[in-house]
Amino acid sequence: MKKLFLLIAALLVLAAMLATLWPAEPAPQSGASLRDAPAESLAPDRVAQVLVAAHRVQAGSFIHPEDLRWQALPEAEERNLPGLFLFGFTDTKALKGSLVTRTLEAGQIVSADDLVRPEQSHYLSAMMAPGMRAVTLALGREAASHGLIRPGNRVDVILTSKHARQHNAQGAEVTSNQSAEIILTDIKLLAIDAQVTDIAALNGNPAAQDNFDQVAVTFELPPRAAARLLLAHRLGELALVLRSAQSAPAGNPAMALPEGSLIWAEQVAHGQNPRAIPGHGVKISYGDGNDRTRQP
Repeated sequence: MKKLFLLIAALLVLAAMLATLWPAEPAPQSGASLRDAPAESLAPDRVAQVLVAAHRVQAGSFIHPEDLRWQALPEAEERNLPGLFLFGFTDTKALKGSLVTRTLEAGQIVSADDLVRPEQSHYLSAMMAPGMRAVTLALGREAASHGLIRPGNRVDVILTSKHARQHNAQGAEVTSNQSAEIILTDIKLLAIDAQVTDIAALNGNPAAQDNFDQVAVTFELPPRAAARLLLAHRLGELALVLRSAQSAPAGNPAMALPEGSLIWAEQVAHGQNPRAIPGHGVKISYGDGNDRTRQP
């Protein structure tokens, strides 16, 4: 009886030892690895996430928050990590207003070379078309239609000036020596008071300059037109006229005035025309009973 009890006790101890050593789950199959598991089963901190285009973004566009999204990094791109925007290391707010240098397709990974950020020195030059120049002039707020004209708009530039001579090009006398001339048409504005877009500005917030009487306006134009604009700025007062975003219909009389047309004050107001100003006549009576008035 005693031997039977000892045998049963030994069997119980052996069973307990086997239960402890026996694995709770089957061992993984030969050749299986963590890389073979789907990305969803991996711990989030073990999968790098990078910025990709949420939809097609055209080259020359400005980045908005809805243009980008986070996506798990494919294995084939792991070697390019230094040039990518990584989750946890990138402030997406700082990319707002960045200029896209090449067209991005939906889902395409965005690299540092694809964007030019507002704080970078070549940001403004990257916005310009090849062969164009940028000229900045200080204009009065009224002349620049401040608050109505914005960066990216296209304008005509009108020069209002006074002339020393009192005769027009045909040699006729003029009462007023003031004239206006459209010197440039269809000119693109790059920046106004360092504001280049509605979502990006150069050198901080331009709102701090609202207390000044003048506005810094940056134009994009060809080299010869740039020289013409700079000279015109010294000859008189410049004013910007906002152009329609739509093309003018053919035969529109309002568009009949070409660039370079000169308008004198007498063409605007009859009171400025010397022939419309009455003179001081002398009344002469003749013997035939007819009275005539002569101008001096």
